[in-house]
Amino acid sequence: MVTSSPPRQPAPNSYMGRRPRR
Repeated sequence: MVTSSPPRQPAPNSYMGRRPRR
C-alpha cells in the first residue's frame, strides 16, 4: 500500500490516441 503517493487517477485518453498512458 502506497500512502506517500497521490491517488492514481485515470488519465484522459488523449495522449496517444486510444492507448492508455503508461
